[in-house]
Amino acid sequence: VVRLYSPAPYQVFQRSGGVGTIVVAGDVTPAGNYIIEGRWGDDAWSIIDSGVTRVFSGIVPNQAQGQAAFEVRVQGQATSVKADYVGIGDIFVVAGQSNAMGYGIYYQIYTHPTLKAGLFRNNYTWAELKDPTDINGAGADTVSVDTLARGSIWPLLATYIMDDQGVPVAFVPTAK
Repeated sequence: VVRLYSPAPYQVFQRSGGVGTIVVAGDVTPAGNYIIEGRWGDDAWSIIDSGVTRVFSGIVPNQAQGQAAFEVRVQGQATSVKADYVGIGDIFVVAGQSNAMGYGIYYQIYTHPTLKAGLFRNNYTWAELKDPTDINGAGADTVSVDTLARGSIWPLLATYIMDDQGVPVAFVPTAK
């Protein structure tokens, strides 16, 4: 059994010059001696890590900006594990107070015909960007615990950026 920790669905890796590096990590059971392969979208399978007894890690460098599913498998096996909507695009850190936390009155949504926007939630997991961007009372640390989070501008901003740049975006709220 292969488990994939990174990339996660909706995770975005920062682009530079139109390319980015996908960081891969996971584990396999039962313990053995495995070769782990991965692929992004329709790319050919490539070796991520070899000599794996349980935990694997590696990178897939120089991938063109865009968004696709990322898959991993044990070499020679037909079954794979997939993370949907993995992107290479732009990541934005959200800082500030009430507006940054999502104290708007109305929930907002983003729209794009092909791309999905990501959000690194305050419980340290990746998810699709949607309001509320803050998980009320479910933060992973005391700094991010909020009780009034509602709507935000981030889905609207995601729409504008994705339309303009043609790449997926992700937001990492750090506001309190």
